[in-house]
Amino acid sequence: MRPPTVRPFEPADLQACVALLAGAHAAARRILPCLPQRFEAIEACTRALDAVLESRPDTWVAERDGAVVGYLAGTRSMPAPDSFGAQYAPPHGISVPITGHALAEGEPAEPTYRALYQVAADHWAADGFFSHQVALRASDVAAREAWFLLGFGARSAFATRATSAVEGAAASGIKVHEANVEELPLVRHFDELESLHHRDSPIFWPHLGRDVATAVEAFQRAALEGDQNPIFIATRDGQPLAMHFVLRRGGFGNPISQPDNSLYLYQAIVEPEAQGSGVGTALLQHTLDWGRGQGLEWLNLHYATQNPSGAPFWQSHGFTPLEIEVERTLDERIAWAKKR
Repeated sequence: MRPPTVRPFEPADLQACVALLAGAHAAARRILPCLPQRFEAIEACTRALDAVLESRPDTWVAERDGAVVGYLAGTRSMPAPDSFGAQYAPPHGISVPITGHALAEGEPAEPTYRALYQVAADHWAADGFFSHQVALRASDVAAREAWFLLGFGARSAFATRATSAVEGAAASGIKVHEANVEELPLVRHFDELESLHHRDSPIFWPHLGRDVATAVEAFQRAALEGDQNPIFIATRDGQPLAMHFVLRRGGFGNPISQPDNSLYLYQAIVEPEAQGSGVGTALLQHTLDWGRGQGLEWLNLHYATQNPSGAPFWQSHGFTPLEIEVERTLDERIAWAKKR
């Protein structure tokens, strides 16, 4: 099939793109019914796409015979190096959220996404934005294959499971309490452990340490001083072994991918010497029990897909991916090693 025509997004394209987003979400819900049903409706998808457009992304549409059959919207991200967001976004990158792209039902994914990305990436590379991240529906195998063929690889997964009881043996003698502000140094310790773990092979996420310490500590202190986002510490014989940092509502998942009535597990860290002993399972059971006691039905989280211990743990404890974030970093020599 011939590739579509690609042109810049115009305000008159909004409703066509909203319809594509609603259709893509409905297709995903047929496979993953835990996804929120309300985004099958035009009204909810209009608000979702409006939220994307408020960030002033670079946006293109694909057309066939005068009809819009796809769109792609990428936001230029330039977080300050000492900001909280610097932990998760490169200093000069492009982010395409799950609501930032969709194709018409039956539209071939490979040629259409290739045509859209060809135009978009040319603009981004010309302006020095070499790191490109795209969130994909985990159920959309054709889209994942299309972006793989464009040079993208998996970076992280956004996953969920019901707050029902966990299966598997948990460690005995574990006590769990909610941390208070006096335990901020302990929370900082576990945060450092997690960052160092993600720094190592095969994940290789940057450990920013002191660069972001002020912003991260402010976030942690706000949670400890408030009553909405508990931080749970698991101990045995008074020795801290693991931590869960829970966000009661919202969290860092896109609303279109968050099951209704859910909470978010922002951090989960186990001391290296305690890993594999059942402590992580015991703390997960506590968090699930707590969420269920709050009337919440789903627990969401992100994990690095390359994580040699985390990814298998979450998968074996019933977490189902809803989104897969893929990433491509261009060779920076393209900035000078080409004819201008």
